[in-house]
Amino acid sequence: MESLFLQEHATSEPVLLQPDEIKALLRLAPHLITIKPAEQGWRITTHSWVGSMLLPTGRTLVVQPKVPINNLLFMLASQYQLAQWERYTQLDACKNYDLLDIYVFVLLEWLEKLLQRGMLKEYQTLEEDLARVKGKYKVGRIPTEQTRFRCEYDELSHQTVMNGMLRGTLRLALQLPLQKPLLTRVKNYYRRLAETGEVNLTEAMFQRLAYNKLNRHYQSIINLCYLIFSNTVLHERSGESLFSGFLVDMNRLFEDFIRSTIQRQLPERRVVKSVKTNWAQARQTISHLPALIPDILIEGRKILDTKYYRNAIHQEKLHSAHLYQLATYCGAYQLDGILVYPENGQAINESYQYNDTCLSIRTIKLDGTIAELIQSVEELTLS
Repeated sequence: MESLFLQEHATSEPVLLQPDEIKALLRLAPHLITIKPAEQGWRITTHSWVGSMLLPTGRTLVVQPKVPINNLLFMLASQYQLAQWERYTQLDACKNYDLLDIYVFVLLEWLEKLLQRGMLKEYQTLEEDLARVKGKYKVGRIPTEQTRFRCEYDELSHQTVMNGMLRGTLRLALQLPLQKPLLTRVKNYYRRLAETGEVNLTEAMFQRLAYNKLNRHYQSIINLCYLIFSNTVLHERSGESLFSGFLVDMNRLFEDFIRSTIQRQLPERRVVKSVKTNWAQARQTISHLPALIPDILIEGRKILDTKYYRNAIHQEKLHSAHLYQLATYCGAYQLDGILVYPENGQAINESYQYNDTCLSIRTIKLDGTIAELIQSVEELTLS
């Protein structure tokens, strides 16, 4: 079935949708997409999420990013700490792939190198009935057969947590909208890793991992598994798959990329997403006062609030709600602040004095070269 291609932050022409497709897409509304009936079909409005979704009918819905694919790959590689990523963005094999296909293609490339090197083995404690004693004889345990002994022993095995996470990621990929040749390759590697066992992936599992000199070579491929896992969307009901997809929240990525880039530029300062609860004095109770949470706090220096909007200017004016929000942050922290938008064809560099703080508006050039992208982020700390 032919794929349906849409652009990020845009409204489609009327498209014909099957009842099951409508049901699945309504589950994404209103945050990921919005659909409304039209005279001949449905109009689909996309927001800040990009990627691909496999609908119940087998049709794939692809939301293409406005950011050039190489820049988007760089931002994600920077955020998820993927080493030596640049060499893969230039491969001919990736030119006809969308975002998910590229990541799964690279996952298989790295997995093949890992298999050639040899996968990790760890000692596993096993207990079984044997004809001869091996390891520890379990005194007091009755053998299941008179001629056998219950023994406990250690044996090297490929059934490690990290190997199981690799196979678990392959199983996840089998549920996503991949091109058929790539899907076939995933199935082959999934079978090849049968002896590693498999785990159910969770956020906590990735966070608990620790690396040392024996498993350091796994770090990049596990980080790539985490990227695929954390951006996967699966909706099921009573065992029935409504849809699956790989969707990147550009609003969150925009914020996280700016924060991590500034942190690398200013290693001596804490660059964090801050929470301030006691920002006003209460005459009675402070319990009803909402917390202030600016996107980025450069401790003791500046506040940044990121806005992944199509335009920084709305009806020839700056977004008033955004300015009010920034002014509140700056007043509470007694620091200058910057509203940061994507450039989207209109570069803005403006500043306004408000009481004792300076409110600035800056744009980041996402559609230039990677060097221009990094430079425009680093210049935020210079103003």
